[in-house]
Amino acid sequence: MAFLELQGIVKNFGRNTVVRGLSLSVEKGEFVSFLGGSGCGKTTTLRMIAGFEMPTEGSIRLDGADLSRVSPNKRNLGMVFQNYALFPNMTVARNIAFGLKIAGQKKAAIASRVEEMLELIHMGEYAERYPHQLSGGQQQRVALARALARKPAALLLDEPLSALDAKIRVRLRDDIRSIQRSLGITTIYVTHDQEEALSISDRVAVMRDGRIEQIGAPFEIYNAPGTSYVETFIGTLSVLSARVKDPATGTLLVAGQEIVAGRKLDAAVGEELRLSLRPEALSLDGRERNCLRGRVVNVKFLGSIVRVVAKVGDRELSMDAFNHPRLPPPAIGSEVDLHFAPEACMVSKADAASPASVPEEEDEKA
Repeated sequence: MAFLELQGIVKNFGRNTVVRGLSLSVEKGEFVSFLGGSGCGKTTTLRMIAGFEMPTEGSIRLDGADLSRVSPNKRNLGMVFQNYALFPNMTVARNIAFGLKIAGQKKAAIASRVEEMLELIHMGEYAERYPHQLSGGQQQRVALARALARKPAALLLDEPLSALDAKIRVRLRDDIRSIQRSLGITTIYVTHDQEEALSISDRVAVMRDGRIEQIGAPFEIYNAPGTSYVETFIGTLSVLSARVKDPATGTLLVAGQEIVAGRKLDAAVGEELRLSLRPEALSLDGRERNCLRGRVVNVKFLGSIVRVVAKVGDRELSMDAFNHPRLPPPAIGSEVDLHFAPEACMVSKADAASPASVPEEEDEKA
């Protein structure tokens, strides 16, 4: 039996169904992220685990106990909110101690635990400061320490880094993962940031329209997407129109140019298919079997990466290359040959669904 189990969870707000028959099993000590666009139901699912919302149908079990109708204060879960929710009139130490005091722990035990938490988040020197005297990253560390102080059975984080700038976000997400590993605490993390989810999770649950579209390790989610939605939602993807020339050999025609997919095609000669390519799979060096010629329409400097966008037929194809100070990218308007391996080709039916537009998060309860 899994440590945390969601079985057939449904959540309705009036006539609006926000979560639709969601089931999930999480092992003890696992770090699982809910990833999806606004309105996909990820935050509502987290709030049901926390007890702030009750499921319309289904059950939530933690370590064998049914929590479906248990109040939040009796679930032994730690919650870190997007807006930190620190008490402005309390020092850092008193914020961390608050839950322990409410639980009736003795003063000596509280002082010892607060000291332990301050050491864990590397903020011992800030114990007597107030929230307004801290940076956003420091406030979030305090919120994390407060959530962990009572030794919860699981930790829930609702987009905890969304209000921080990019560099602090990267540093703090690494800290969260390091702390989670050191404590071995089961963690559910909600985010709309793909890089965040892929970089720190044991598994990622990609959500769409109140359901889990696919769940798996980050490597699997990115490199072997199970649906067309996940394929286009995760990372950057160029989608081209391809026509089957020889299904037995996987030969395709793209804008009149012949390439080979890495497998036999379940399609008829002349059938139109959808060819998807990741930008990092393409190169200019000519070592791979497949080649598509295009005209450069844009060059984007992204720091360590330079993204070259070329027009192939009536579609655009993106290629990522490492930035080389002595090797300038091709000029806009020039012709380039983009090379890639047959194994890089993701081929699907031409009518495969694209990511649907979704309502904003605040409309979930409409």
